[in-house]
Amino acid sequence: MRSQTEFSPLNLFALPAGGDFIDLRTRFHQIGVFFWACVIFPPYFIAEQYFSFHTTRYWPILLPLYGLVCLAPLVYLATQSLKCYAAYTVTIGVGLVFVIMACAGGNESPGAFWLAGTPWVFGLFYGVRGVWVGAFVMAVTFATFVGANHIGILPNLVAEAGSYEQVKLINLVGFGIYNILISHYFIRLEASAKRELHKQRQETENLLRILVHDVANPINAIQLMNQAAKTGRYDAEQIMALVDNALGELTSIIQQVRKLRALKDGKLALELAPASMRRMLLETLALMDEQARQKQLAFETEIGDAPAEVLVDAALMKNVVIANLVGNAIKFSRPGQTVAITLLQSRDTVTLTVADRGIGMPQSLLGNLFNPCESTTRLGTAGEPGTGYGMPLAKTILSKLNGEIDVVSRQDPADSGTTVTIRLPSWSPADSHRH
Repeated sequence: MRSQTEFSPLNLFALPAGGDFIDLRTRFHQIGVFFWACVIFPPYFIAEQYFSFHTTRYWPILLPLYGLVCLAPLVYLATQSLKCYAAYTVTIGVGLVFVIMACAGGNESPGAFWLAGTPWVFGLFYGVRGVWVGAFVMAVTFATFVGANHIGILPNLVAEAGSYEQVKLINLVGFGIYNILISHYFIRLEASAKRELHKQRQETENLLRILVHDVANPINAIQLMNQAAKTGRYDAEQIMALVDNALGELTSIIQQVRKLRALKDGKLALELAPASMRRMLLETLALMDEQARQKQLAFETEIGDAPAEVLVDAALMKNVVIANLVGNAIKFSRPGQTVAITLLQSRDTVTLTVADRGIGMPQSLLGNLFNPCESTTRLGTAGEPGTGYGMPLAKTILSKLNGEIDVVSRQDPADSGTTVTIRLPSWSPADSHRH
């Protein structure tokens, strides 16, 4: 599936979205800043030749060069190459500045200090090597200007007009404004890239923790089946079927975590298809039934016969959302209690409620339940470990599906427990015409 993209006003074309392309987008934005500097500043100096120096004899060179600068985005769209885009933009842009400078006297021009920006520009495009290349280009250009002035072949429109100090002041102001704006923007751009990279690293760590959390359910199911085989509670065929099912779920979870990483990185769009919430719920309950039995828990279900269809990524919904809700209810229930599971369908909404009568949650934990940056993990009533990242991921998935999740929890000794409710837009065949 194609990567997601986002339009860049600086570059006038779409750039790859997502965490894996932070550095690439930063490079494009830096090139875009230089591109717009070459688009905005040169017209003033080109127009100055007409209005202040009353000549257009160098326009046949300057105007085509300026037109070539404006074509830089098209070069990238035609080549899809960052290197070609960068090389074209820096070559034409710097070349245009040098020609404008040559028209004003080269090294004797009032804006000769613009030459000092050459190493910076090349460094922006090509890193440390670019700085040295830029320094070489600056030195060669300056030497060329000196030689050309020595033999008297360079024009000097500023000297001819007798307005050297005025033009020098304008250049100083322009150079100062340029450096202030560019420095401010680049500092902000770097800070933004650092924040995005930090967020990406944090999300990667979260997904790893979630992977550990979610694979625990099928692994536990396999372990429990192994124990059941030793006690003779199930025959070999039943055990093999259940183990095979658990292994299939384990493989599916690993695939879905990869998919989640791709979703967060913008490499993959969510694959939505109509799916029966009833079927997904029953499959999850079947997988987790032995886990509930081990804690002497019973499922009280009110599911009905309606398929309760929703438009979702079925594997994500089952393995990430439903499994987390049911798994948490089992984890925090006391032996001998029941877990009530209700599935309701209205004309517009499918509602799934998972309610336990377990130990509940304190309000401080409840307030951070969906925040992946806060530690919310706790041991279950039988010492079951957790990561605290299952619920944040469940909320993330539901938000992508236009769904909602609500949690109510009590720690009253006489009435404790947690109720989690999720709501999703219901789907019907008539809706297919709108998607």
